[in-house]
Amino acid sequence: MPTSDSVTWAGESGTRIPAGERRTSVPEPVQSDPVPHGPGGTGGTGGTRGTGGRNAAVPVLRDGAEAVAVARRLAAHWAATAVHRDRHRVVPEREMREFGASGLAGMTVPAEYGGPGVSTRALADVIRALAAADPSLGQIPQNHFMGVDNLSWAPPAAKEFFYGELLRGARFGSAVSERNPGRYELRTSLTPAEGGYRVNGTKYYSTGALTADWVRVLALDPDGGTRLALVPRDAPGLHIDTDWSAFGQRVTYSGTTRLDDVFVPAGHVVPWVSDPARSQLSAAFAQIIHAAVEVGIAEGAIGELLALAREGRTPLVRRRPEHLAVLGAAHARVAAARSLVHRAAALVDHARALPEPQLPASQAAFIAVEEAKGRSYEASVAVTDEVVLLAGADGLDAALGLDRHWRNARTHTLHDPVRWKYHHAGDYHLNGRYPRGIERVGTAGPPVAGGR
Repeated sequence: MPTSDSVTWAGESGTRIPAGERRTSVPEPVQSDPVPHGPGGTGGTGGTRGTGGRNAAVPVLRDGAEAVAVARRLAAHWAATAVHRDRHRVVPEREMREFGASGLAGMTVPAEYGGPGVSTRALADVIRALAAADPSLGQIPQNHFMGVDNLSWAPPAAKEFFYGELLRGARFGSAVSERNPGRYELRTSLTPAEGGYRVNGTKYYSTGALTADWVRVLALDPDGGTRLALVPRDAPGLHIDTDWSAFGQRVTYSGTTRLDDVFVPAGHVVPWVSDPARSQLSAAFAQIIHAAVEVGIAEGAIGELLALAREGRTPLVRRRPEHLAVLGAAHARVAAARSLVHRAAALVDHARALPEPQLPASQAAFIAVEEAKGRSYEASVAVTDEVVLLAGADGLDAALGLDRHWRNARTHTLHDPVRWKYHHAGDYHLNGRYPRGIERVGTAGPPVAGGR
């Protein structure tokens, strides 16, 4: 279990921990299932390395179609407890273990390393399904799949080791971004040590790190080069706080990670890609997952409204013809956003299928993703607001939790500004200019809550 200096747990029994023992004013998290945490089964300050929550019998999925089918079954299971998780800020320990055990964690592992290597479109459809059930649980895997993508430029030995971990259900979390208001500046450092490096720094927006097996840490080496350190969740000196207090996406636990002289073996430090064609394609891959989350949020909100209306719990939708028009328009917006995500995914897959990354193909894929993100971000906020309107006063019952859809959409859309998506697309189409800076952390535009 994590140590008391990094995270406080309250068990399913509802036992409350004295206020003096908590680190922050954030409501204490409720653990979804009190089990050993992390690769070594001990969490926090280290322990014997082992398989922990990972299962050697995790299935290797055949293809994208099977991955989507598995995701839909998992989503149906998660949906039943989504309101409870949101209301009580439940740490999704059990749910993320289920994600790993389902085989989904390894679905983008390349075929040459024993995985199915599913397409970007299939991945987007998996994320949509998970996000429709619980957007926090749909966003957490974004950083995981970015970690898998990062391995594409890792040395062969690192690929062999980590791909094997992923096929056994291991999960990546993120400690990439830093909270430096007004500008992007990487301060976390890598210092050479015998057999590897020591990592020191503070991160924020650490989505998925709390429940991960491995944490991705972006840092600077002594020469000023950017490296990605893959740190076991139970490494001594790695502390992950529960200070995430956003009103939406509550159980992503995207808060603070502190690294105090954390040792990382040299073989677990991966060079950060510098080739523009490769880095821009990686950015497109990262961002299309966020677009899929937004489409999933809107799809989940509409689906929940329809179910309530058919049960007679929100009768206003049926009684007012003008509400049917609003519902029809909402469906159209979501369908348009979904189509743009599929179009962008096809361009990402085309660029990734080339023998070597080509800059024009990578740029075209990224701009298509920007367009899909702009439309999906707008659609999710508008549609989740309209769902509350269509439900009427009957839908305000807190037990229904309809407000969580808008809160989640609004929170996630602040990941990076919609206005920059359209600016980048317009500048590209008219002037042939491509946005600068995306190779840093997989985002474009000014630094805003970014790179996570």
